[in-house]
Amino acid sequence: MDLLPFVHNALGIEQEGDGFSRLVRFTKQQRMSLGTHALYRAMGKTSSGCSLRFRTRGNSLSFRAKRFNQSLLHKSGDLGYDFPKLYGGNLQMRDFFDLVIDGNLVESIPLRTGFIETSWLNKEGLMQDVQLFFPLGHQVGVKDLACNAAMVEVARSHTSMLVLGDSIVQGVGAETPSQALTPRLASLSGLEVINQGLMGSLFNPEVVEPLGDGRRVSKVIVGYGTNDWILRPTLVELETVVEDLLQRLFQLYPTAGILLLSPLWRGDWELARPMGSFSEMSAAIERVARLFPLVTYIDCRTCIEHSKRVFADGHLHPNKEGFALFAHALEPYLL
Repeated sequence: MDLLPFVHNALGIEQEGDGFSRLVRFTKQQRMSLGTHALYRAMGKTSSGCSLRFRTRGNSLSFRAKRFNQSLLHKSGDLGYDFPKLYGGNLQMRDFFDLVIDGNLVESIPLRTGFIETSWLNKEGLMQDVQLFFPLGHQVGVKDLACNAAMVEVARSHTSMLVLGDSIVQGVGAETPSQALTPRLASLSGLEVINQGLMGSLFNPEVVEPLGDGRRVSKVIVGYGTNDWILRPTLVELETVVEDLLQRLFQLYPTAGILLLSPLWRGDWELARPMGSFSEMSAAIERVARLFPLVTYIDCRTCIEHSKRVFADGHLHPNKEGFALFAHALEPYLL
């Protein structure tokens, strides 16, 4: 079966030699620019935020899944960042496919290689909207997708929202893929949302490349900074890369609305860093935003309550409730 008509919130499909299809969210050119760290290379091949979507009167779905091995071994010339050490421990990397029926999460299916089958209630054979979200943090492929009734294509929006950022944008901490930030933004806006969040990433103008498929980008959200605060030595360096990135965005998307986010509050915000305090870092990002009259700066330090209850790890990555609060705070800026 050709899966392309059912692909949503992705740049397209890449086929493997064994027939498995991967949903991609970075272009090949972008993935080349991500080759500076093993973690970036691996996370750039994930399908975070991507989904297969169709309408059907059926009530069961099956497919074959394959989890691809992702090397985290350093190569000569790689950046020397030790993210587990910087983060303070290993991240929880359990992963799932999410089955969403008519906008409601019905089942989170643990990721595994092999045959997967799932079903849902539809005794009356109603036409329902079915969406299968791909795992957040692993490279996976699918083939032999089948439903027990006809699958009808759901028209995609003619315009897209591009979301650039770090692990929070990618969805780390959301527990399951449909509960992360970008699927929530897609639901709230009605737009195709391309998730180009990348675990561990910093402001990087080189990752801003044409999407290559002629799509119209009406909104760009930029959400970096929390890793810059830890890894960059000075505010001057931070301001330079933020300005370069915004200049690049305006070259590629001159009519798009651009939202520049400050980093979310984090539990260690009071610590001293080489570049300065967390508040000074956020103020530096805001200063750059003022250079661009068409950029909307959003101070996200108050988007989520300052409580361990809404963070998956207690201090940095929102959990599903935290992501719901984050998306709600951004909703007024989406249209």
